[in-house]
Amino acid sequence: MEPRSTKGVSRLLTLPPEMVSNLLHFCDEQSLKNLSSTCKILHGTIALSLKYRRIDISAHRIGRFEYTHGNGTVTHYWSDQYPPRFDVEVLARKQHGFLEEVLDRPYLGSLVHDFTWTIRSYCDPDGYWPGRMTTDAVYPDTHMWESFQKMTNVTKLDLGCYQETWDWVYLRQPPPVLFPSVTDLRLSGVMYRQIVETIFDSITLSNLEHLSLDNLQDPGQSGDEYPNRQSYFGTALWDPVALPQIIKETKWPGTMRGILPLIQDRCSTLRSLSYRKPGSWAELQELGPIPYQFQDEECCREVASFIGSVSGTLEAFTFEQGVSEPQLSWVQSGEISNLWIYGFMARKMKPMDQRFIDHVLPVLMNTTWLSLRELNIIGVGSWQGEPTMDAPTKARLQKHLGSEVSVHYQDVSQRPCENFEMS
Repeated sequence: MEPRSTKGVSRLLTLPPEMVSNLLHFCDEQSLKNLSSTCKILHGTIALSLKYRRIDISAHRIGRFEYTHGNGTVTHYWSDQYPPRFDVEVLARKQHGFLEEVLDRPYLGSLVHDFTWTIRSYCDPDGYWPGRMTTDAVYPDTHMWESFQKMTNVTKLDLGCYQETWDWVYLRQPPPVLFPSVTDLRLSGVMYRQIVETIFDSITLSNLEHLSLDNLQDPGQSGDEYPNRQSYFGTALWDPVALPQIIKETKWPGTMRGILPLIQDRCSTLRSLSYRKPGSWAELQELGPIPYQFQDEECCREVASFIGSVSGTLEAFTFEQGVSEPQLSWVQSGEISNLWIYGFMARKMKPMDQRFIDHVLPVLMNTTWLSLRELNIIGVGSWQGEPTMDAPTKARLQKHLGSEVSVHYQDVSQRPCENFEMS
């Protein structure tokens, strides 16, 4: 578009603002700047379009977030950098103001195409922690879902959530459709399964090109949904016969399972996949078959099956497993001391490495990758002191993939992350 071109501008101005906004969606930023110089009215409209095209009101993407929990302070590590963009109060005010704007002028929601948001469930707008609130407290932003529904043109969505022990019923009840136009999706943090399933049910999966499940964890069932909750922390927890059935029947907290099978064989244009999951103090073999080990095994099976289903289109794949910092881990029963955890970290006994070898690596080794150009394997380091991804294994994998595929290995993840603690 030529600068100061006025041809057709008069006709454009006769259209409703919503239609003008939709037309502007197809213009690049330089064309928008050129068009805005034609008249004052368009200048205002285009400035608004540019302002709302990319919205980032988040805490999860570029910073750690510390909060008080029980008898200590824990830091969430599904963030990229330190420090956070906003503190709790500032984040709450900015989010509340944006949601109000979209409700007052719904067409503003249609202007948003790149949306980054942290669902804050740890306090109300005044910064009160859940521990100081009553059980009948109402989620602070009860109009959040309604505002989200106005954003029908979002193509790039980065949604994070900090959901801990406070059980907000509102967050478990998302509307039936959210962000239907998404083609680039990142989900991170401890998030209710209902939110994740709603998003995947809403988008056209055949149009999904980029997917990142970044330390996506399930808070599990609410307390009253456990029929005999205490038994899960008793002898049944260590029973190798009973436990698999318990895990199937119970939505156990931890790395979210069942999401990749939900979308498998439906992502026909997926180009990149990043799957990042936490390690856990629960990986100690001495503890026996505990829930996290069963969940981790299932997650690796799901990843292996899913990547095989997108082998024709996948251009980049990242598999990363972080390790919890030992000083931030605890067991509420007090049966395991931090000294054990430190010892585990020193020995680097990580069954999760072996699960990668058992499930994911065979698919990488035996599948024909038509489009793959980049492979990153991070956090798969050693198995009881012996290398897991040794030189011969790496050489065989590179030979199978071909020289045109760039393969990057990193034994220990530089982005440790906490596993959700059972409450």
